[in-house]
Amino acid sequence: MKKLLFLFLVIALASCNSVGNAPTVIDEKFDPTLDSLYIQCKDLKGIGELRIGKVTYRQVKKDKGITLSPILFDTYTNFYNGFWGESSSMELANYIEDNATKIKQFHVGKYKVGELTIDDVDLAFYRDTLVAISFDCSDKLLEHYKSKYGNGKGSNYRYTYSRGEYGEKGYVFECKEKEDRMWANERVTMKYEHYWDQRTATDERQRVYGSTSCVISSNDRYDDFLNELNKHKKAYKELKEAKTQASYDSL
Repeated sequence: MKKLLFLFLVIALASCNSVGNAPTVIDEKFDPTLDSLYIQCKDLKGIGELRIGKVTYRQVKKDKGITLSPILFDTYTNFYNGFWGESSSMELANYIEDNATKIKQFHVGKYKVGELTIDDVDLAFYRDTLVAISFDCSDKLLEHYKSKYGNGKGSNYRYTYSRGEYGEKGYVFECKEKEDRMWANERVTMKYEHYWDQRTATDERQRVYGSTSCVISSNDRYDDFLNELNKHKKAYKELKEAKTQASYDSL
């Protein structure tokens, strides 16, 4: 699941810088050639020792520096929470956990790389090999990736409008952000997506919604993971429909 942000006013206002009466708009497009993108991103492999296509599930389980989240994932299956989880249905999550033997999801509360701590890390495995990493890409981490790998391929849109002073009659503050970037080489692809929609006005209820996700995945095997996951979702749906029909037939 994408990281959803529902924040109080003080935090929300910090996301976008307030300006004068004229709207501020940034609309950038990034479209490098595939060859130049691959060259600039040649060192992209994963996060720290978590190398896509190299690390196995057994290695992660044995790593003393990696632990399951102590709250959510001791209580629920790994497929109930996390980036690839099915929080809408515990029964579906249990079905995937019990039947999808080719895939695994492993949630890591925090992962340390030297002096850095990366939050909300989820690992996806296909046939016991790491094929994707989802993580919380902070602003500082995003700036690091842009510095190291360039702007990537994608777009960055920012719209900010402010009228009046907060608390005064007629005050309006609007902010919209939509950013997507993709970095890649022959082996892996990293996709960053960010969305923010905020409107604050003195005479109406504040609206704030946002989501951010960042995933590094294998170019060869990540689709296999997703296909296997979707196959079992479909099987579960068909099983539920069959059981429901059997219940009707028994009346």
